[in-house]
Amino acid sequence: MELIEPWRTRIGRVNLKDRCDLEAVASEVLALHHLTPEGDEKPYPATASEFPAVIGLRDNVITPLVVEFFKQEFNHDYQDVRVESFGRWLSEGKSLGAHYHGSSAVTCILYPEDYASEIVVYDPRGNACRGYPRQVRDSCFGDFKIYPKAGDLVILPSYLMHYVPTVRDTMRLTLVNDYYIELL
Repeated sequence: MELIEPWRTRIGRVNLKDRCDLEAVASEVLALHHLTPEGDEKPYPATASEFPAVIGLRDNVITPLVVEFFKQEFNHDYQDVRVESFGRWLSEGKSLGAHYHGSSAVTCILYPEDYASEIVVYDPRGNACRGYPRQVRDSCFGDFKIYPKAGDLVILPSYLMHYVPTVRDTMRLTLVNDYYIELL
């Protein structure tokens, strides 16, 4: 029997703590968060002169990883990559509702510290689990949880719906990079 996998979706995860100064990145992410508007407005345009740790890490380490992920996942070469970066800070007891990242192609989330609060990614197949017994739904269609460690970078196609349940840490910082990719 041939098994065909049309719904396989990959999520990348790599630890960058040996490739950057996480303390400097965390400090800049917090500053960037305070400059980033809430809602659907454009993120604050982070520059290398204002945020050297964040932009240096993004441009020299994260972007090449995203390009590699894009080629492996979608089997296409890119012509141009544009990226928007923003900081996100959540305090204890807060949560971030289910969302995806608009018209971008790939989203990266960097965690400068260990966090007890996970990120939860939904199965992209939506109602595919309808009609299956609970055991099958839980094992084959369940949410995917990632418990971030300091330096973890999560790379995912931007169409994957995800959320952060109630934060159990004093604060939870993330650097988010949304990549817009033009093909050759």
